[in-house]
Amino acid sequence: MEAYNPHLGYEAEVIQNNMRMVHAVAKKYTVVIGNGLDYDDLVSIGTFGLIEAFRNYDPSRFNGKVTAFSTYAFPMIRWSIQKYLRSNRYAVRIPRLILDRLAFIRKQGWVDDSAEDIVLKTGWKLADVHDVLKHIEGWSVSSLDQVISQDDKDLTMLDVLPSVADYTGINVQEFLDILASTERTILTLRMEGLTQGQMAKHVHKSQVYVSRVLNRIKDKYSRFQSGELTREEFVMSNKIRESQMSSIEWFVDEKTTYNPSIGLNKHGIHVNRRAANMMKCEAGQCLRVGFDPSTNRLVIQRGENGLKLRKWDKSGGLQLVNKHLVSWLEQKTVERKRYALHESQGTYYTYYIELESRA
Repeated sequence: MEAYNPHLGYEAEVIQNNMRMVHAVAKKYTVVIGNGLDYDDLVSIGTFGLIEAFRNYDPSRFNGKVTAFSTYAFPMIRWSIQKYLRSNRYAVRIPRLILDRLAFIRKQGWVDDSAEDIVLKTGWKLADVHDVLKHIEGWSVSSLDQVISQDDKDLTMLDVLPSVADYTGINVQEFLDILASTERTILTLRMEGLTQGQMAKHVHKSQVYVSRVLNRIKDKYSRFQSGELTREEFVMSNKIRESQMSSIEWFVDEKTTYNPSIGLNKHGIHVNRRAANMMKCEAGQCLRVGFDPSTNRLVIQRGENGLKLRKWDKSGGLQLVNKHLVSWLEQKTVERKRYALHESQGTYYTYYIELESRA
């Protein structure tokens, strides 16, 4: 059954009566003809937009602002053609500047003019004009199955193309063995299609760090392909490096907050993230604080009673804020600094800090 719009009539009649509008829009895009398209293609694509406009047209939807069908249909036809061209216009993406100049040359009818003549008419650089002109004949795409004549024989383009065998390659596993574990992880994530930002979150590093690792992988890959870097050389260099580093005595900062530690300050007690994880506590839970003079230890016990923990920062740290606790610690002559947290053996949820040692 033929489509019918109560505001316009039957589809075939309306489409036939408005084809002049489709041609009017299609003529505005004749500059793209030559990219495997002709004028009839533009008209066909525009007709789809006209049909869509016919099926969706309802004056009551526009609050009286749109009364004529042509006012509604014209942009629909134009949008239909533009949408198709955006998706299918070029087989190879061409820079925008070249496209604009190419359209200008076609519009002026200078397609058959020499590059020198176009330079005189436009003032463009000769090299730029040559870049534009070489795309004029390259807009359309030919099929490899296209039949061509050669020596009275019907051959396809695929038949006359030279056969090239590429036997180059690399041992992927051998290259992966050269990479460090972090490099292998990032390379794997990259092959899975993750962005640098997503990879950074996955490995808990910054995006700058991921970018540097990717550049390092590229450098190793280039050296591996050229033969400068082999697995044997890599393993040997690692052994030499390890032997050279084995005699080094490294400095260890006992104040580092990367270990479970408790900080005593003017507000009360600060619990870093690792200490909070060690005690399995979170904001809202309670801690009891005690002092053992026989061992000079500050004892901390998790329970239902005591001082309530608060959030301290985004890193996961917690804090006990209590001015009476601060005064009590001062009476015990406890120095305000950071201490290492230890777990008490044999007592559940009980921990302590040695007041004479720094964390």
